[in-house]
Amino acid sequence: MVTLLIFFLNMYPAHQVLAAEKERQLAPIQGHIQRSCQDLVLRLEEGVDTGHLGAEINALEIYEKHLQAAPTWPYNTSMLRALLFSVLIPIGSLLARIAIEFLLP
Repeated sequence: MVTLLIFFLNMYPAHQVLAAEKERQLAPIQGHIQRSCQDLVLRLEEGVDTGHLGAEINALEIYEKHLQAAPTWPYNTSMLRALLFSVLIPIGSLLARIAIEFLLP
């Protein structure tokens, strides 16, 4: 547990940096989407040609989804799974050895 705690506490500053950068990148995109949607609604209500505004909104939303899907932890699940097994297997081996020594004096 101490090893895992040290590992995650060591990675927390990297997580904070990645999460802050993700938010910094997302904020202007979300602002553009909101303004573009408002502009689109106004143009539709006025009966004015919307031009390429719909396509621009779609492109911004796709970019926003890609940014939101970006991980904020420096490790992915397969790497964390490998770490977990590298900790659990030695602990399991140690517990099995202690159990065998206890049962077979």
